[in-house]
Amino acid sequence: MFHLAIAGTGAMARYHVKKFSGIRDCTISAVKDHVASHAEAFAREFSIPHWHDNLSQLIQEQTAEALSVAVVDWRHAELCSEALKADLPVFCEKPMTRTLAEARLLATLSQEKQVPTYVNFSKRGAPALHALKSVLSQGLLGNLESVSTSYRQGWVVTGEWGDWRVEPRWAWRVHPSFSTSGVVGDLGSHMVDALLFLFSDLSVDACTRAVDMREVVQSGLITAPGEFLKGNRVWLDIVSQCTVQGKIPCRLHLSLIDCEAVDDVTITVTGSEGTASLDLRRSRTSIELREERTGIVRQVRGPAILSTYEHFFHLASGKESEFDSPVPDFTHGLRVQTILDTLAPGGLPL
Repeated sequence: MFHLAIAGTGAMARYHVKKFSGIRDCTISAVKDHVASHAEAFAREFSIPHWHDNLSQLIQEQTAEALSVAVVDWRHAELCSEALKADLPVFCEKPMTRTLAEARLLATLSQEKQVPTYVNFSKRGAPALHALKSVLSQGLLGNLESVSTSYRQGWVVTGEWGDWRVEPRWAWRVHPSFSTSGVVGDLGSHMVDALLFLFSDLSVDACTRAVDMREVVQSGLITAPGEFLKGNRVWLDIVSQCTVQGKIPCRLHLSLIDCEAVDDVTITVTGSEGTASLDLRRSRTSIELREERTGIVRQVRGPAILSTYEHFFHLASGKESEFDSPVPDFTHGLRVQTILDTLAPGGLPL
């Protein structure tokens, strides 16, 4: 049995417990939260045998063989580095860190320690993304001409998932002192990773639209407490012109204020022989392929794959796996963070 610890007791930590507990031979053996009462209550709720209010104690008592980090972005670097120094494999929520400097430190440390690391770019677990990768690898689209991609949500305006002004689960994502440049780190990290997975490279050429919290409040679309309007700019909607494979134009749209969106991820790739369209709201398992010559449209189904949680478990526990997708480790996380720094107008927080 492989023993895993969870850092965090919020909504994402609960999801990590659900996903890892569902893996055969994996058990949640410990939970850590900086508030002792939260850790104790979480452990009691999920029948976790050990709870801690600091990571040093967890490491010293050897209650786990790996650590899953499910806390707010600004605490990732501290927890991941301490775990790595103790030679614990680490599974970290995206984005890997809040700042580029922190990402560099973690990538360097992970290379020194040579233990398994994993950034949870969860869209990797969608078979549809792998279907699109297969279509591209087979050259079914001919010469690639353009890419259009977007990740759009609307909860900042609609409040569909709760009032972000008062609910901590959402508030930190758009807070100038805690978020990773708002939508850039929150949704942009997923899209940057997906584009690197599909095309191997991505460069940001120009930002053609950037709307921040202050502008949205001034427009009257939303109201926000004063603390959300001071300090670092928090981006809520961005459109950038990028390039993949060195020459193919790629439009990237990120939004937290699209009232018509819920959790909408789309990628459309157009080539001389056809167009492939991924829409995860419509299907997580297949994409639509349209042949240019005949106009025929067909569904291309993705392969059965391991989830990101299963993939990490296989890596950390040393189990053999047929899953041959590139590992989004901390070196890859630094690459994503570097691109995010060019994607955010003015760069990521320092």
